Amino acid sequence: MKTLPSSRLLVFLASLLSVHLLLLTPRAEGTAPPDSTTTGARITFADGETLNLRARDRFRPIALAPGETILIELQLPPAFANKPAVAQALDGGQLSVEDFVIAADGSASLTFQVRPEPGQYRLLLSARGRSVTLEFEVAQP
Repeated sequence: MKTLPSSRLLVFLASLLSVHLLLLTPRAEGTAPPDSTTTGARITFADGETLNLRARDRFRPIALAPGETILIELQLPPAFANKPAVAQALDGGQLSVEDFVIAADGSASLTFQVRPEPGQYRLLLSARGRSVTLEFEVAQP
């Protein structure tokens, strides 16, 4: 597995109440077990490396390089098949698609490019009244 420079491992997140230190585990597998309430995501990075994740409502943060473009392949529960969905870049960045229909097998894919500036970049994916958030972090170069 490819290792990242230590400067990309630590990211500070500020909130109104406190400042949290978040240790990013670069490109490691997710831990939520597969079931009818979880969403799977396969992330393909610019260098061709892939990461498989699974979560119920929020994926753990993933470290990206400034300006990196990734492919996100989703696998949703069967109840979402053939349903409309919406993707929103909450903190900037460029999405390949914002409105789409989930395929009959529950799959969907899109690309996302983070901005060159350091920070947090969240994607909100919504369908059938349910949302899941993907989080990406770009560290200082």
